[in-house]
Amino acid sequence: MANEFVVVWTFSNLTDADIGKGMLDANGIPAELYGYSHERPNLNLSMGVELAVSPEQAEEAKHLLAQTFLDSKQAPIEPLWTCTVCGEICEAQFTQCWKCGAPKPDIADLSK
Repeated sequence: MANEFVVVWTFSNLTDADIGKGMLDANGIPAELYGYSHERPNLNLSMGVELAVSPEQAEEAKHLLAQTFLDSKQAPIEPLWTCTVCGEICEAQFTQCWKCGAPKPDIADLSK
C-alpha cells in the first residue's frame, strides 16, 4: 500500500496552491492538492487549499515552501518556530504546537 500523504501547507487561494505544487513538483517532490474542486473552484475555500506530500519528503517540502511563501506578502510578523517535542514547524501566532499541543518554547520558558 502506498504511503499516505501529509499536509505540509494550507493556502487561502487556489492560485498560490498551484504555484506551491508546481514548485515542489519541479524540485522532485510529488504533491497533491486537497480542499477544492475544478468544477466549483471557490467552493470550500474557507478551509483553504491543502498541499500534501509523502511523509518522507514533508520536511524538505516545508522548507522550500517557507522560503517561497514566507518571503512574500503572506509572511507573518514573527518567524516560524519548531516544536521541541515533535519537530513540527508552527506559525508564529500559535502559542501551542497544533500537532501535539506542546507549548511554544518561549512560552514554556516563562512558566519556569
